[in-house]
Amino acid sequence: MMFKRLFLIVLVITTLGCSQKENFMYLEKEDFIVSYPVSLSLTEEGDEGTVFVLRTSKEDENDSFVENINLVTVNIGNLNFDSLTSKAIIDIDKIADIIENRRIKMKGSECLRVIFQLSEQGKRIKVIQHFYVKEEKAYVLTFTSEERNFNKFFDKANSVLMSFRLK
Repeated sequence: MMFKRLFLIVLVITTLGCSQKENFMYLEKEDFIVSYPVSLSLTEEGDEGTVFVLRTSKEDENDSFVENINLVTVNIGNLNFDSLTSKAIIDIDKIADIIENRRIKMKGSECLRVIFQLSEQGKRIKVIQHFYVKEEKAYVLTFTSEERNFNKFFDKANSVLMSFRLK
């Protein structure tokens, strides 16, 4: 009897734990692939180098800022990774407080990860940017959040950032 009760408790906990895992979708293009939770809405844009935007849902009708992840590409000619990232750090430092600035290896590609905070239109904004360079093209993958909601969306956003892979 005790074994059955224990088995039932484990079964319920396991079922609840599994039901809370989020499903992921993939966006694959000729030069990259990224996975994202189905709870984020995808828009494939094209304005000013924007390849896609993933948006969270509004928290309520008073929510005036929707957290998002976007990818922008820019043709950079023969500018190399070191030159691009040095310039990016200088530019960001002019408008924001840099919290973290480090190089990481992401799925075989060199990446600069920058986390910074700034004020925009009266709101405190926290941003994570990943910079990549491949074949004279810069890829800038960005998560933007209100500072007060950053931790709430961090795991979901970071999973997207970490899933990105250049082909």
